Amino acid sequence: MTKGSLARLYQKYELRNSQVSAYIRQILSGLNYLHERKVVHRDINCANILVDANGFVKLADFRLAKATALNDIKSCKETPYLMAPEIIFIFLNLLSDCIVYR
Repeated sequence: MTKGSLARLYQKYELRNSQVSAYIRQILSGLNYLHERKVVHRDINCANILVDANGFVKLADFRLAKATALNDIKSCKETPYLMAPEIIFIFLNLLSDCIVYR
């Protein structure tokens, strides 16, 4: 049985600090596991993190995941509204040779 996504839990309940801490540890452990195997998830957000009835976290939605060398993650595949600002700036710098005419 599942509790649902972390997004749903966050909307429905007030999570205790101890719960948040446990979830974060599990998420980071899962990401570490993926990165050790040269897999980049590329769409981590609360809707893609599932929590079961025992409080165990599972990473979900690997449609945008990519098996790659970790230093080769310059393709833009993340959920745009959830992309970190520093990532957006990387792509803006890559496009800096574009000329805009008015």
